[in-house]
Amino acid sequence: MSTIPPVRESAPDPSPRPLTRVRLVPSTALGQAFARLFLLQATWNYERMQGLGLAHALAPVARALAADDAAAARALVPHTGYFNTHPVMASVAVGVIAGEMEKRAAGEPALDEAGLARAKQALGASLAAAGDPLFWNALRPMVALAAVYAWRAERSPLGLVTFLAGYNVFAVGFRIRGLFEGYRHGLAYVASLPRRLARLTDALRMFGVVLSALVVSTVLIPPGPSTPRQVFAGAIGLGLGALAFGRARLGPAEWGVALSLTVLAWVTIGPGISGF
Repeated sequence: MSTIPPVRESAPDPSPRPLTRVRLVPSTALGQAFARLFLLQATWNYERMQGLGLAHALAPVARALAADDAAAARALVPHTGYFNTHPVMASVAVGVIAGEMEKRAAGEPALDEAGLARAKQALGASLAAAGDPLFWNALRPMVALAAVYAWRAERSPLGLVTFLAGYNVFAVGFRIRGLFEGYRHGLAYVASLPRRLARLTDALRMFGVVLSALVVSTVLIPPGPSTPRQVFAGAIGLGLGALAFGRARLGPAEWGVALSLTVLAWVTIGPGISGF
C-alpha cells in the first residue's frame, strides 16, 4: 500500500512587500500645472516673490484632490506665502509639493502643513543654488555665444534661432522632467540634483570657454592674412571665457563690458604692433 508523502509548507517571506503608491492626481492635472509654470513670475512681488505663481501652478492638483472648489482653495492658501527660486527649477518644487499633497489625501505618511512649509523654503534655496550657476552663468551665455558664431556668416538669422531653440529646448525639457521626477520621487530626487547638475554645469562652462575663443577670433576680428592677430584674439577670448565661465561668475553686463574693452583696446593698439 503506497503512502502519500506529507505536504511541506513553505516558510513565509519575511521581506516586506513594497507598498504601491495610490495615484490620485491625473496626468492632465500635472500637464496643466506644467503649463502654468510659465506664468510663475506673472504676479512677482517683493512680499511673496513667486508665492502666488506657485499656488497658481498647484491649483489643478488641488482641484483633483479636493471634494469641491472651496476645499481646493483652502488647500492652496498655505502655498501663497513667500517662495523664491530659479524659474526653471521651480518645476521640481511643484512636483514635490504635488506628491506630498497626494499622499496626504490618500492617507499615506506625508509631511504636515508645518513640515511642508519648511520643506518648501529649503527647496527654494537649494534649487536656486543649483539652477543659477547652470542656467544663468553657463547655459545662457553659452547659447548666446553659439548664436553669435552662427550669425557670423552673412548675418544669417540662424543665430537668433540658435539662441531661442538652444536655451528653450534645454530649459523646457528640464521643466518637464523636474516636475514629473519631483512628483514621483519627492525629496529623494532633490537630494541627488546638486551632484548631477554640478557636472553638467562644469561641462557647459568648458564648452563656453572654447566658444569665447571662436567668437573673438572669427567674428570680432575680420578675416584676412593677419593670422597672428587672430591667434592673439583667440587667446584673449580664452582668457575672457575662463573668467566669465569660471569661479568669478561675472554677470552678463560685466562680461559684455570686459569683452568690449578688450576689443576696443585691440582695435586701437593692435594694428600698431609690429608683425601683426
